Amino acid sequence: MWAHEIDNIISTDLNKLLVGNKCDLTAERVIDYAQAKDLADSLSIPYVETSAKNASNVQEEFKAKINYLISTTSGIPIEISDINAKSSIKPLETTIETNVKDNRIFKLVLLGDSGVGKTSLFLRFANDAFNDIFLPTVGVDFMNHVIKHNGTTTKLHIWDTAGQERFRSLISSYCRDFKGAIVVFDVTNLKSFENVTRWLQEIDENSNNDVKILLVGNKCDLALERVIDHAQAKDLADSLNILYVETSAKNTINVEVAFMSLVSEIMPNQS
Repeated sequence: MWAHEIDNIISTDLNKLLVGNKCDLTAERVIDYAQAKDLADSLSIPYVETSAKNASNVQEEFKAKINYLISTTSGIPIEISDINAKSSIKPLETTIETNVKDNRIFKLVLLGDSGVGKTSLFLRFANDAFNDIFLPTVGVDFMNHVIKHNGTTTKLHIWDTAGQERFRSLISSYCRDFKGAIVVFDVTNLKSFENVTRWLQEIDENSNNDVKILLVGNKCDLALERVIDHAQAKDLADSLNILYVETSAKNTINVEVAFMSLVSEIMPNQS
């Protein structure tokens, strides 16, 4: 009814977002996620579940809508704020003194197909958090994370990009002037592995020659479902002279190792 009201009153180019609130009341819910998502998909609009009471996904709701508006509007400069600014979830090590020299601020980009777990790796590393519900990134997400590496304080600007084809032109605008790129595939998804070369081409076309690349095979905890073995992925990485790490964002396997390995690769090239 409300969707029809909007269509009747507002111009047809208005972008919409469907929100299911009070998701914290799991014992009382009568509308499941799949049912609401199917409705949103039928209307070609995004869907997010929130809990205003528990501050779950509230900021993400508005951020998703803003990114969606940006992605569907041409000719408007894109500026995405740091989501840590008002987040109730504090990143690990944010108590570290943030008096960081300019040459200790590294921009990292996560690339890969939709659903491979880029956002899960991103959140596990920065917030030690994991969400079982798959909410595809809309456009580009951003987070600051301060680390200590070999006694040096370093700020990471981490950009989490959408894997859907319709956002590809948007992604290319963010793949400039970064120090490192993490290309992620799902070890249980052959197509995501085959598309690694496409994401590497994206890097080649939009970055400088000094960028360091890390190949990550995520969801390594799903041993019975995997279709890409370690040797196959390692051979590809070796042929490209880049590092390869297998991770599980869900089980916190090698997540920090992956990010810190890339930082270690970047460090020697910085004065």
